[in-house]
Amino acid sequence: MVRKKILLTGSSGYLGSIIFNKLKKKYNVIKYSNQNDLKLDNNNNFAILHLAALDKKSCESDSKLAHKVNVNLTKKIVALGVKKKFKKVIFFSSIHVYGDHKLQCNEKNSLKPTNVYGVTKKKAEECCINFSKKIDIIVFRISNVVAKPIKENKQSKNLLINYLCKSLYKKNVLINSNGLDVRDFVSLNYLMACLNFFLNSKNKGVYNICSGNSIRIKDIAFKIISIFKKKYDLNNKIIFGDIKIDKFDLKFSNKKIKKLVPIQNKHSIYMEIDRIIGGFN
Repeated sequence: MVRKKILLTGSSGYLGSIIFNKLKKKYNVIKYSNQNDLKLDNNNNFAILHLAALDKKSCESDSKLAHKVNVNLTKKIVALGVKKKFKKVIFFSSIHVYGDHKLQCNEKNSLKPTNVYGVTKKKAEECCINFSKKIDIIVFRISNVVAKPIKENKQSKNLLINYLCKSLYKKNVLINSNGLDVRDFVSLNYLMACLNFFLNSKNKGVYNICSGNSIRIKDIAFKIISIFKKKYDLNNKIIFGDIKIDKFDLKFSNKKIKKLVPIQNKHSIYMEIDRIIGGFN
C-alpha cells in the first residue's frame, strides 16, 4: 500500500522533530527544504504541515527576518501546496495573535497582536486564508505545548518546564520572576489527537489548541517538585524572585475544538511532565 505524502516544514525544531517521529510510520513524511520543494511530484500528495517560523524572541530581535520567515515563507509553502495538488495545509499559528483581549478568547475574536511574533503569525494566517478556495486550510492557534523533546535544542532549552525538569535533578533552581504570571499549557498528546483528527477528516477552519485553563507558573513549579519528591525522593527546591514580568495571562476558549476532539485523562499536561522528567533521568 502506497503511503500518503506529508510535507513537513520546521522538522528540525522542537515540535517539528516530535511530529516527524510520530507520523513517519504511517505516512511518507518529507522534510521540507528549499532544495526539495521543486522535486516533489504530484503522486499521493496529501497534506502540508507548516511549522517553520522564528520564535517570539528571535522575532523581536529582527523584525525584517521575522516577516521573511513567518509570512513570506508561509505564502510560498501554501502556493506550493496548490501547485503540487496537496489536499490540505495545516498551519501552526499561535494564541499570540489575539493580543490583550480582556475576555476569554475564542476563534471569532478580532486579532490585535502586540508583539512582532503575533503580528507575523496573523499575517501568515491571512496568507493561508487567501488560498482557501484552492486548498483546504486548517489553522491551529496553539498555546504552550508541554512535550518531551526528541533531543535538546535551542528551543527546548528555553522552555521553562523542560528547564525545570532537567535542572532539579542536580540542584535548587532560581527563577527571577515571582511566578505569579499564568500560562495556558496544552499536552503534546492532545495536540497530536487534534492533528490526527484533521488528517483523517474533511473539517477545516481555525481552532484554538489549548487547555482552556490558566495556571500560575508557581503552581506548576510546585507540582513538578512534588513529582520529583514522590518519584525520586529528591528535595531540591525552586526559589522565586520578586521580579514582575509582563503577564500574558489571557484565557483562551477551547470549546470549538473540544466538540471534535474531546479532552481525556491521557491528555493531561502532568502526564507529559512525568515523561519529560523521566527523559532526563
